[in-house]
Amino acid sequence: MFMPERNLGITDYAVSRAIMELHQQYELINAQMIAERINGERTAVYRSIRTLREADLLEIKYGSSRAGGFRYEYKGE
Repeated sequence: MFMPERNLGITDYAVSRAIMELHQQYELINAQMIAERINGERTAVYRSIRTLREADLLEIKYGSSRAGGFRYEYKGE
């Protein structure tokens, strides 16, 4: 799914995959869960989430919970 025309990189791809995989197990997820899944840093996850949102490939469905999670919906191919 590396899409240079959308200025997406390997980390963005890894984050999008992690979001899809984590949502098969959990309703709400947070950046720490994604970072652990990709073996990366939360700051990189936040950057990728911003990049994916700007590319219109990800949207946040609803806000945070008490546990500190969000519902992300990956809209990519």
